Amino acid sequence: RLVHRYMVLFILLFILISIILFDYLRFLKKSKDSFTALNLSNGYRSHVVTLTDTSPTNKKCRFHSCFNHFMCKLNSMHQIKVYIYPNNEYRTSNNEKIFMEESFEFNLIKEAIEKSKYFTENITEACLFIPPLDLLTEEGIDLKLASAVLKFLSRWESGNNHVIFNLFPLHPTSINTAMSLAYGNAIVAGANFISSNYRQGFDISIPLFTKAMTSTQKFSTFSGTRKWKLIVSQVSMDIEKRNVLNKLKDLHPDLLMIQACPGTFDMMYPEVLCKDSKPFYYPAVLQEGTFCLLLPGYYYGSSLLLDAMMMGCIPVIMMNDYVLPFNEVIDWSRAAIIVREQQIGDVMSILNNIKENLIILKRYQLRYLWEKYFNSISSVVSTTLDIINERIFIHQKKSYEDWNGIYSSFKDENLNVGISPPLFYPLTCSLKVGFTAVILTYNRIETLFLLMQQLDNVPSLVKLLIIWNNPFLNPTGNWPNMLKPWKLIRSETNRLTNRFYPFPDIETEAVMAIDDDILMLTTDEIEFAYQTWCEFPDRLVGFPPRSSQELINGNEMKYKYESEWQNELSMVLTGAAFYHKIYNYKFTYELPLKAKEYIDQNMNCEDIAMNFLIASLTGKPPIKVTPRKRFKCTRCSANDSLWSETTHFVKRSECLKIFTQHFKRMPLQSVEFRVDPVLFQENVSLSDKDFPDIGTV
Repeated sequence: RLVHRYMVLFILLFILISIILFDYLRFLKKSKDSFTALNLSNGYRSHVVTLTDTSPTNKKCRFHSCFNHFMCKLNSMHQIKVYIYPNNEYRTSNNEKIFMEESFEFNLIKEAIEKSKYFTENITEACLFIPPLDLLTEEGIDLKLASAVLKFLSRWESGNNHVIFNLFPLHPTSINTAMSLAYGNAIVAGANFISSNYRQGFDISIPLFTKAMTSTQKFSTFSGTRKWKLIVSQVSMDIEKRNVLNKLKDLHPDLLMIQACPGTFDMMYPEVLCKDSKPFYYPAVLQEGTFCLLLPGYYYGSSLLLDAMMMGCIPVIMMNDYVLPFNEVIDWSRAAIIVREQQIGDVMSILNNIKENLIILKRYQLRYLWEKYFNSISSVVSTTLDIINERIFIHQKKSYEDWNGIYSSFKDENLNVGISPPLFYPLTCSLKVGFTAVILTYNRIETLFLLMQQLDNVPSLVKLLIIWNNPFLNPTGNWPNMLKPWKLIRSETNRLTNRFYPFPDIETEAVMAIDDDILMLTTDEIEFAYQTWCEFPDRLVGFPPRSSQELINGNEMKYKYESEWQNELSMVLTGAAFYHKIYNYKFTYELPLKAKEYIDQNMNCEDIAMNFLIASLTGKPPIKVTPRKRFKCTRCSANDSLWSETTHFVKRSECLKIFTQHFKRMPLQSVEFRVDPVLFQENVSLSDKDFPDIGTV
């Protein structure tokens, strides 16, 4: 009887297990069916895709083979058009939301694209497309679902002409592909490329974003001797390398090695690091170091690179396989020390052999790269799009110097400025294009209005920009009625360098810089100066001439600023001068840092600096036009100008000395040359002159 009970119990248990197993298998089949055939909906259209309906990653993509150039229509601006897919919610047939909310960083990327010169809301105009999925990190994302959604995009096809931004791949050290996601022929703008998974000339290496890119932190300008020769602040590194560095630390007291403090959980963005329980605030501690070491970690891309750049700490990059950000256009050897990983034991001896002047050069280059390409997510996105645009419109490709700065011979420790044509050939312009006049003013309303009316009569004037340099006073009065368009731009600070900022409103190549007290020039003189500039658009062409005289005092060479009337000139003041708008860009971003700081601190010599800059780039002197030499404002008060100070010429001579030091040479060239509408004392009737109203001396 007992055996019979056990048999019945066993049979019932077997039946119960069979029922449970049958239901479970049926659930698995249903689950499999529901996820291999998804009815995706984005609110506008629905489409059935399967998890196998993806675009396998093409490891052999190159720009000529995986990008459809013919979609990029030729336009007058020679620019690509970029389209961002709408931010729709993608849901399954069960109305389940597939992806999480977009990250703050991804929203900044989209915002930067939308504000860029390349953006279009018309999908038919575009030849580059940005998927709506936030794939900055692959962690926590169903990659098969993500690939299926990419396939769902209207212009996806195999991923051609699409760009995917990624910072944290699921497998950062994969030697095959940059991401685990199947992304077909799409371009990856990623922060963790190594040489084996980087598709040269196709993918784009970008930096790992850092907190500093979304903060108000400024570049450290401390350029003197720093406390530490080398700072090692990387938390994640190989144990063997850590042991080597620990030994070096004991031998070199100027090596600071800090690591995570006890109880620290945020290893990616630590704010406090420790040495022997002593806290160091990160990244501020980096400004105390001359060099900062970068080693391979769990991720090759490290926020330490940008943190070091921001703090003026020269990166020592010891990662053999890492593809540096924007390596396609940026020469990192000018800003960093690149050493092979096998040389880690010799790193201190290598750094101790680097001369101080080279350290200064690299620190200047760091600031240039930081401010131009890396100080914000917007800058990174803009640079990424610029690189893609250059690949398509090759004739618009910028030179090495355009990308990396004006010093073309960087290996020369004397910092000799290389001379190369800064403009495209042919070096002439069309007279029909016209020029933009930029007036720098502070509080002289009356003379400003008179000057505006006078410029309005110049035939080739296209637009007038008024830079109001007084942040404490609002311009008031009855503004003159103008035939030509004009715009008032209020400066936040009173700096003379504001006049040379590359304002987007300057759409012409020709720029006329003019002071608000230059009322003596006639319409014919200004028009003639513009037409002269059209023949020499790489030169500074203008009216007030100045010269610099060499004075030898023992072994010291000095320069004297001279305004006396004489045959020679080496400068034309930008109180009334024409130049190409590219020099605004060069002045703002490539002028030696200390020269720019000197101008802002002393409120003087921005015009001399522009002469230095153009002469250093072209190797040519400026061009003076017309005989006029008097430029005194009769309507201005005697104490209304900087030149009225008794020490004016002494300060200007000091500027010549300072700028010569910062440029490491005297680029100004003296010339006995002037351009007039007709030859001197030539007997030509007024009716035969194209420019009859040329003022006298």
